[in-house]
Amino acid sequence: MALAADPADPMQMVALPALVLDTVVAQFPRLPAGRCVDDCVVLMHAYADLGIRAQVRAAVITVTGGGDGEFFVHGALVPQWTGEVFDGHTVLWLPDAGYLVDPTAQQFPEIAEHGSGPILAWADGSGADGGAVRVRLRRGTARVGYSLALAEVGAAVLGHRVARAEAQRNRDRGMNVAATVVETLAELLDPVDAARIPHPRGCALVRAAHGLPCVVDDSGFRRFLVSGPGGQAAVRLDQIPLPSGTAPRAAVSVHE
Repeated sequence: MALAADPADPMQMVALPALVLDTVVAQFPRLPAGRCVDDCVVLMHAYADLGIRAQVRAAVITVTGGGDGEFFVHGALVPQWTGEVFDGHTVLWLPDAGYLVDPTAQQFPEIAEHGSGPILAWADGSGADGGAVRVRLRRGTARVGYSLALAEVGAAVLGHRVARAEAQRNRDRGMNVAATVVETLAELLDPVDAARIPHPRGCALVRAAHGLPCVVDDSGFRRFLVSGPGGQAAVRLDQIPLPSGTAPRAAVSVHE
């Protein structure tokens, strides 16, 4: 459905990174339930590579079931690390686009039974950047509510030694997710349709990658084959030549 969307719909590029990551992690059924921090950091970097600003936010989720009216609560507005275990839940907030992305919502049975995959929701009328955010949505017959803590709480979560230890690996994974999105859209869209992508940096990357073969090197990095005066070079997503004036990679708030 995301690939079939109108290229001018901002939701397409917002949805694809979360769906790509979900496809990857689905291959590993024994991933820990508390992987939300890593997955959110991966996606934060993926969005940044596409020029979309994203924040990792601590969140409380409330789930009201279908006809039985059962009520469940997950997460905390003041989460805690206990050793290497994270007691809480994190999501992504895209302040400029107004979207909430929960890549690991399916870890909660009360949500998963009403549909699989990540949650993506547009917070109509919410322009909060570093402030608290509330989002309400339906997933199947369940009513799901999100309350997001201040951005500074998420920054503190990422400052913990466990999160810092995974920083570079998650940065690399994020670039691979973004590269997969760019490769997919470059293959799917002709140059005219690609020019309609409303995210300036993502648009430039997809147009520049049109017709470029993509390979995976020995370290697992997706690289694009670019021809130049010295012959063909295999470059990472952030090394693809872009037109002068292209929007830079979005800033991230993370301790690296």
